[in-house]
Amino acid sequence: RSCARAVRISACLACSRPLARAVGMGHSGAEDDILDALFSRLSDEFEKVQQEIEIRQADIKKKLKKVKTAREGLVSEQLIIEDDSAALDEEEAALERAEAELAALKFEVAGSAQSRGCCCCAKPDTNGEVDVTGELTIARVDALQAVRVYGAGTDHINGVYVRAMEDGETIFRGRHAQVLFFEAGGWHIAQSLDAPKLYSREHQDEQTLPFAGYKVDAGSAPPPLLEPSDG
Repeated sequence: RSCARAVRISACLACSRPLARAVGMGHSGAEDDILDALFSRLSDEFEKVQQEIEIRQADIKKKLKKVKTAREGLVSEQLIIEDDSAALDEEEAALERAEAELAALKFEVAGSAQSRGCCCCAKPDTNGEVDVTGELTIARVDALQAVRVYGAGTDHINGVYVRAMEDGETIFRGRHAQVLFFEAGGWHIAQSLDAPKLYSREHQDEQTLPFAGYKVDAGSAPPPLLEPSDG
């Protein structure tokens, strides 16, 4: 509004005095004085409006500068948070891979010792809910409410799988439709029952679930490990 007002006043100043002189060529000196006074008032008003515009423009510039500074600060904080989050994700993935590699190595060592007839621990109670032979843990399926799959190279396969019944068969279903199921002499992990098997573990007993020793099928290395979970 102030800008429009200033433009109108400026236009009036540009043409009012010459026009008034031209129209009032035959007027008296008193009328000229009136025109001079009007022109002076218009000039004063124009200066006031112009000063007001300059003050408002300066104020807007200050506010824009503050907004820009605040925005840059928020962007910097967001970048820091994203970097920290990415670093934590990388550390977690590296830790899970290390755990998987360590467990696989222990399993290989235990298997090698057993193949040579060595035994480093007491024979487990096969009637219990969880059997432990060396570093290989096998649990009864009906004793598990859920299992956690971790350390798999195919990252979206990692997570908690809850025991469920589908078509009369006991399976473990992940939160993103992943499935751990028994079929054809072994346990398998896939994105769905109809999808390609990503990881498999040869095992003849569908009533028990091994937690290690899985092999890579269509998934990415390393294979996962399993452990009991509360769901």
